[in-house]
Amino acid sequence: MRLQRVVLFVNVSVARSVWTTLAVLALVTAVAAVPPVVGASDAGSADIERGGTDIRAQQTTPTTATNNTSVRHANPEEAESENTEDALRAQLTARLADRLGNSSVQISEGQYNRAKGLLGEEYVDTLGKYADVADENGEEETADDFERAGETQRNLSDSLAEYRETERAYQEAKSAGNEGEARRLARELVRIGEDIDRQSTELDETYAQLGNRTSIDFSGARERIRTVQRDTAASTAQIRDAELSATTLTVDATGETASFVDPLRIEGRLLAGDESPVADRSITLRVGERLYTLKTDADGRFELDYRPASLSVDASQVTVRYLPQTTSVYIGSNASVPIAVEQVNGSVEFESVPDEVGFNDSVAVTGQVVVDDRPVSNLPVNATIGQQSVGNGATDADGRFSMNRTLPVDVPDGEQRLRVASGADSAVVVNATEPVTVTATPTNLTLTLTPDGGTVVASGRLTADGAGVSDRQIALSVDGDVVTETMTGDDGRYQVRFDSRLLHEDATVTVRFDGSETNLESASATMTRGGGAGGAGNPVFGVGSVGSGVPGIGGVGGSDGSIVAPATGQDGPSTERIAFGAAAAVLILAAGWYAVRRWLGSSGSASVNEAETDGTTEDDDAEPIPSPVALLAQGQMQAALLAAYQSVQRALAPSLDETPKTHREFFRACQRTGAVPMDALRVLNDAYERAVYSDRELSLDEARNAIMAAEQIVSNRGGDRQN
Repeated sequence: MRLQRVVLFVNVSVARSVWTTLAVLALVTAVAAVPPVVGASDAGSADIERGGTDIRAQQTTPTTATNNTSVRHANPEEAESENTEDALRAQLTARLADRLGNSSVQISEGQYNRAKGLLGEEYVDTLGKYADVADENGEEETADDFERAGETQRNLSDSLAEYRETERAYQEAKSAGNEGEARRLARELVRIGEDIDRQSTELDETYAQLGNRTSIDFSGARERIRTVQRDTAASTAQIRDAELSATTLTVDATGETASFVDPLRIEGRLLAGDESPVADRSITLRVGERLYTLKTDADGRFELDYRPASLSVDASQVTVRYLPQTTSVYIGSNASVPIAVEQVNGSVEFESVPDEVGFNDSVAVTGQVVVDDRPVSNLPVNATIGQQSVGNGATDADGRFSMNRTLPVDVPDGEQRLRVASGADSAVVVNATEPVTVTATPTNLTLTLTPDGGTVVASGRLTADGAGVSDRQIALSVDGDVVTETMTGDDGRYQVRFDSRLLHEDATVTVRFDGSETNLESASATMTRGGGAGGAGNPVFGVGSVGSGVPGIGGVGGSDGSIVAPATGQDGPSTERIAFGAAAAVLILAAGWYAVRRWLGSSGSASVNEAETDGTTEDDDAEPIPSPVALLAQGQMQAALLAAYQSVQRALAPSLDETPKTHREFFRACQRTGAVPMDALRVLNDAYERAVYSDRELSLDEARNAIMAAEQIVSNRGGDRQN
């Protein structure tokens, strides 16, 4: 749970005292007018009443404020003079509590997207800063509680949104007289209602812990969540009682010892809620990990032979569950019998294994698991090459498995063994291997250097076969000495900042990817400082090359040794440098958007005539869509995002099986087509939710990434692969 917070401060290397001063200065710049000071009279509390919340922070320092006054906003300079770190921690605590409280208000009012948005990126950023301060003061558990509260409340918001949508569908089915569909949806409401009840209870307990640790009164937020929990439980009970009937399952076993070759005989009986037998009915039972479909007799009785496969050899009992059909009037029930499992060895008969695989290749493996020529069903198996997983799944009714996963980067090239195995403690154990050759793939690494005040931003992308390579370490060196390292992101891009004073005349900057212990070849890119109009802290770079590469803008390096990296700089005051940096960012983005012109006409409207289409055309009377790039260049982040989202909607509309009314319905409709790159759609969808439902503006990076995702979706039309 702490990993994401550590990343926020991984580059901090100065002493704690220096960091504290810088943190407060950053807080002055970013939130001087936002965070409240928690304080009241000598024995009172002050209400934090923003957005309808009533979270109360108990007094920490005496002030002249009274209990019924609005919360004063702190002057960070005064806080620093009194107790800088305590003031910072108090401000961050109050901001986190405030967002939790406001989110609970939105939940109580049925605004689930807004509730989730309040606990989004800004909450996580604030939590990261709080965690760093808390770690220095032994308050790690409080940071964990804030993280747990945010995550649980976000999940609760999603569950409630799903519940309301399902409830509306249930009411529509009832109105249409579709009883089978109504029962199916009633069963789904029971499942979601159980999730809501569990999440609400966990959240209430976390609120209680936070109150004890921070002396903040979360009673208002807790009462709102409890009210939602009670109302949802009452609604669920009413629908369940109207549509479904309880059952009782009793079971008994002959003996206790069992194995796959020596099964356990189980006898049982299924009764309805009024204790009448569920007679002469086909039923489905899950015994441990295995499914059985059988028919009850006139007295509701049944019997079966259970052959354990994935059940642990340490199990002392096995559970039998009645699984009613989704349209059945009955509710499931369960019972258990004692068991002593004996382990047996099975064998794998491979049917297909690739002879050779490389980066981004699919590793498709099929075969069958048997014990004494009897197929073993429902046995989970995992395929690995070296120590890396390349697939997992379970055997079907005939004991067959099929696994297909992209080869991980961390599988070294060379002769390897592909292994298919089950769990070591399962009732049936298999472990078999086949040879496979892993090939090395060439890589390309780009480098761009952008002056920014007294620092230089190095950015670029690592690719292999045209695809971005994520989660790889990039080392940046100046004149051969490594000065910093960073990791590539999801699309293979990286960005790192270093001190411009390291760049003397004729300095050489190199970024390098080390492909050892992977199936990728190493790559590097280099830029050398050249002549030109460069001022202090604003270096100018010219073309530098190593190997036989062809010069290109931004710097390109290949695993064949070719490296070229031209760039320019401009001297001037800080305001001019800021303007230059912003303009450069827009120009780079615009260049990257060369492909976008396939679907953005010269006027900026969507143009299916230039896009790859299936022969359909847009309505000639459709309102033109503004150019996302043009809007982004004007600094209109929200408008740019909405224009990109609208372009995607218009482009994909002909291929959808329905006309969506909401963005959630649009997402699901796209998912059903199986032809939309879902990773890109998730990026766009998340940005859309932040733009529409969050209380803050989109950043340039968020808008840019969303627009690039939109371009990928539109240019992918007609494809047949879902990410």
